[in-house]
Amino acid sequence: MKITDASIHPYPVGDSTLARMALEAAGLGFDSIVAIGDVGHRPSGPEVLRGAVISAASQKEVIRQVREPTLRRADVVYVNAGDISFNRAIVTLKGVHVVRSIHAARRNAFDHVAARSAAEHNVAVDISMAPIIQLRGTKRQRALPDQPVKVVR
Repeated sequence: MKITDASIHPYPVGDSTLARMALEAAGLGFDSIVAIGDVGHRPSGPEVLRGAVISAASQKEVIRQVREPTLRRADVVYVNAGDISFNRAIVTLKGVHVVRSIHAARRNAFDHVAARSAAEHNVAVDISMAPIIQLRGTKRQRALPDQPVKVVR
């Protein structure tokens, strides 16, 4: 099985260069990483894939952006989740690889129909655990039911 860190954001003018992140990923056992934005020089170590994020309000806008030459060069295309009809539509689009930021969408924005369609079209669903890890107290308790997965004890 291939292990990938699917969304890194290098900051080349700082201390978070792509080469440094690739070296760290290799040390942690990752086989590949997906760098959001311009990859430029690909360092040695794990395979470096180019990623792109689409934040759009409509399906037509996503289609237009997926067809752009800069996004066609991306190895992995992420689309930020929206309302339920938007999510159901984007998981069927050719060129979309991952639906992300579901935790930031409305509570019923991703249902079993969208999940089944995503599985049929080989579209991954990024489920962020950040709200559960970072929040404390009652905010964390409120974040748990908002996640699109069942919490099993």
